[in-house]
Amino acid sequence: MDCKTIVTLYGAVGRIGGNIVLIEYKDQPIIIDFGKDFKQYRKYFNFPYPLPTRSITRELIKTEIIPQIRDSKGKVLPLYTKFENGKLIEEEGESPIKNVFISHAHMDHSGFITLLRKQIKIHMGGMANLIYSTIMMTKREVTLESKLFWDENDKKERIIRLNIEPFHKGSKINIDSIEVKPYPVDHSIPGAYGFIIQTPEKRIAYTGDFRMHGPAHILTRDFQDALSKEPLDLLICEGTNMGIGRVESEERVEKDAYKLIESSFKSGNKLVIVEVRSSDIDRINTFAQLAEKLDAQIVVTPRVGYLLNQIQKSGLDKRLQREIPSLYKGVKVLMRSKARLEWWEKDLLDDQRIETFDQNEISNPLIKTIILDSGRFNVFEKPPPPKTLYIQSISEHIDEEEEFEEERFINAMALYGIIVYRIHSSGHVEPIDLINFINNVKPKRLIPIHTEHPEVFSEIFKDKMEVLLIEKGYHVVL
Repeated sequence: MDCKTIVTLYGAVGRIGGNIVLIEYKDQPIIIDFGKDFKQYRKYFNFPYPLPTRSITRELIKTEIIPQIRDSKGKVLPLYTKFENGKLIEEEGESPIKNVFISHAHMDHSGFITLLRKQIKIHMGGMANLIYSTIMMTKREVTLESKLFWDENDKKERIIRLNIEPFHKGSKINIDSIEVKPYPVDHSIPGAYGFIIQTPEKRIAYTGDFRMHGPAHILTRDFQDALSKEPLDLLICEGTNMGIGRVESEERVEKDAYKLIESSFKSGNKLVIVEVRSSDIDRINTFAQLAEKLDAQIVVTPRVGYLLNQIQKSGLDKRLQREIPSLYKGVKVLMRSKARLEWWEKDLLDDQRIETFDQNEISNPLIKTIILDSGRFNVFEKPPPPKTLYIQSISEHIDEEEEFEEERFINAMALYGIIVYRIHSSGHVEPIDLINFINNVKPKRLIPIHTEHPEVFSEIFKDKMEVLLIEKGYHVVL
C-alpha cells in the first residue's frame, strides 16, 4: 500500500459543501480543500444561539463538525491546533500533513483552515486569499474559526495566524514527488481553481466548484482541454446541480433584473434592495451597471464596499474578466451609526473620497436607489416604503431549516408591503454541461462530490468508466 496513490473523502459525501479530500503517496499526504459542513454545523449551532468559541475538541470534533482524519494505515493525523477553554496552544513538532490546497474562498471549501496548525502551508490563489481574508476580517459573529484567524499574541497589529502561500495561473507546486497544478475555472466567486495532481504513478483531477455558463467560461474550457491532453486516472467532480438543473446565465439575470427594476421604478417605487453575497463580484458588477443604465444611484453595504476597495487596492481587479464598481466613481457606502462601526468600517470610511448614504434615507429615498446588501435586510430595524422591491440574488440551495427562515423573512416583508423576487444564476455547472465535460475528459474512474445525488453519475457513466460511490473515510487505492 505504501507505493500506491490513495484517495479518501472526509467531506461533501452525499451532500453539498464541506469538501475535504486526502491524497496520499508513500509518506507524502496532502489535503485538497478544508471546508465547513454547514449541515452538520447547524445540528448543534446556529446564530443567535451560542456558537462554538471555547474548545475544538468538545465543540467541533465530538460533534463531528470537523473530522478526525486518518491515513490509509488507520493512524489519526494530528492536524488541528489546540484551543481549549478559550486558550490557544500551538503544537510542537511537525504535522504529517504539511500542505493544504484551497480551490476557492467559499466557506464550504475554506471555512475551517483556521483550525489547522500554524506550521501547515495553506496554498490558495492570490484573489482567493484576498477574498477569504477580507471575509474573515469583516465577520461580526465570534466563533472558533474567526478567533483562530488572528494571532492572539499580536492583536493590536492584527497579524493573521495562518501560513498562506498564494499561487496563480501557471503555478506548479511540488510536494516531494507530488506535483499540483492549479487551473482557474469560472464560478460565482473570482479566483476559483481546479487542480491536476500528479503522483509518480497516477494523474488525478479535482474540479472544485465550476460552471460553463458564466462570464469567465473560457477558463473552464481551458481546464477541460488540459485534462483531455493526457490519460486521467481519477476525476473528483462536483455535481451540485445533478438532480435539478437551472438554465440561467448572468446575461439572463441582467436582462430579467433590468426589466423588473425598470417596471418597479415606473410604478413610482424609488428603492430596490438586492441581496447578494459580498464575494459574488460578477453579480455586484451586474447590478452596478443596471443602476447606471436606469439612472439610479448605487449603494453598497460596508462589507461589500470593503471587499471592492481591497481588490482595487491590491491591483488584482486587473486580472478579472470584467471591470468592478469603484467606490471612487459614484458608488456610495451605506452608513450606520458611527458608534457601532467596526475597525474595518472605520478604515474604509476614513477615506474622504468615498461617499456615504445615510441609513435613515431608506425610509424615504429622494431619488431612485439600488442598495446591494450582503446580509439579510432587517425590515423591523429600518422599514422601507411600501412597494419597495427586494431581489434575492443568492444561492438556490437551501435545507429544511433555511426554508423556515425563508418563510419568516417573507412574512416580515409582506407585513410592510415589500415585493420580493428571486433572480439568480447558479455558480455551478449545469447537468448537461457536466455530462459533456466528463465525456470530453474521459477519466478511468470518477468520484462524485459536493452533490446530494451521486447515484445520477453512476447511472449515466457506468458503461463508460468506473464510478465510485464511496462513504466518508473510505480509502480508494488507485
